[in-house]
Amino acid sequence: MKKVIVFLILALPMLSWAQKEIKPSISKAEKALRAAKYEEAKSIIDVTVANQEFMVNKKGEPSKSAAEAWYMKGLVYFAIDTTKNQAAKGLEANPYQVAIEAFAKCQEIDKGKTPNFAHDAIGLPLLNTQVDAALAQAYLTKSIQYYEKEKDYKKAFDYIQRVVYFIPTDTTMLLNAGVYFGPAAEEYDKSIPYIQRYFENHGKNTDAYLQLISIYQDKKKDVDMALKTIKEARVKYPKNTDLPKYELNIYLGQKKYDLARKVIVSELTKNPNEKESYFLLAQLNYELNNMDSAKIAYQKAIDIDPQYFDAQLDLAKLYMFDAKKIKAERDKLGITPADISKRKLLFTELQKKYETALPYWERAEKTQPDNESVLYTLSEIYSALVMDDKADKVNKRIKALGLDN
Repeated sequence: MKKVIVFLILALPMLSWAQKEIKPSISKAEKALRAAKYEEAKSIIDVTVANQEFMVNKKGEPSKSAAEAWYMKGLVYFAIDTTKNQAAKGLEANPYQVAIEAFAKCQEIDKGKTPNFAHDAIGLPLLNTQVDAALAQAYLTKSIQYYEKEKDYKKAFDYIQRVVYFIPTDTTMLLNAGVYFGPAAEEYDKSIPYIQRYFENHGKNTDAYLQLISIYQDKKKDVDMALKTIKEARVKYPKNTDLPKYELNIYLGQKKYDLARKVIVSELTKNPNEKESYFLLAQLNYELNNMDSAKIAYQKAIDIDPQYFDAQLDLAKLYMFDAKKIKAERDKLGITPADISKRKLLFTELQKKYETALPYWERAEKTQPDNESVLYTLSEIYSALVMDDKADKVNKRIKALGLDN
């Protein structure tokens, strides 16, 4: 799943300020940052947070300016991390890590009591939420670039995590991180918590459940968690027709046919005219080698929806399978008189099977005219039945579609 959901944020005042002397001063660090004098801003704020007299009061507790100082240090280092100025980027090897540690120290001291620490160019206060939104947007821009243009999914995931750091309950970004960017980067273990947080914040996109099921079942091989997730999802989305398929596939893989049948019977009881349920029933019967029952179930699905290609194709394959069994038996025969006699009988039987299978494949072609499997099988059947004109037409289409390479 490679789609991306993007949110827009109104343009906010630039987060860049200026500086003068290397003395403890939050305001001067902020001013330097507004002027994009990153080295100066960094020098001032580093001196500020390192100054015990400035940061600690006489009681040995954080001073009244300590939280603001740590916040400003975070802003300076976030600015270094997001700027395009290459000289500024060389000021610190890992500015993002320094920044989040500074923000964490601010939070530890302030505990979210102060709504704003920074100011815009004319001195008006900027709410912390505004700053968070602006920084999130800066990181999102980078993340989208890595994801869509450069196809560097590792970096895209790294930057989308930075976005979520600033807006931790935003379901759009949690969906991006857990469902799209994380799996694309093959960061499955890290994707799971983001998907769970997406649910906790009332996200409703079913892609989240389908991705989580896929991670548990295909990547982590944790069938129990996959089943638990499927059942949870089916409660929330009772009309979703993909979820029963996932559950059925697990039961079939485990050869738990009784449980598989219960799933299908439950679906048919709820909606006897649901094509997907008959498709599932056909798959179960195929797994149990009940080919006639499988054919009946596939046909019921097609009767409900004549354009149901998957059912039409699988039904056609079952009839072709009958022909292939006879052909395989015939190909094993030798050249003894008895073998030659049997070969003739099998040839007649094989032709009948081809004739029986043909209309099913022709109906599949009408549903998906350019399907490679359908066209090649039709070519085989037409040739076997000496229907040369039709075989030639199909072969020309195969060539025109570039499927003969």
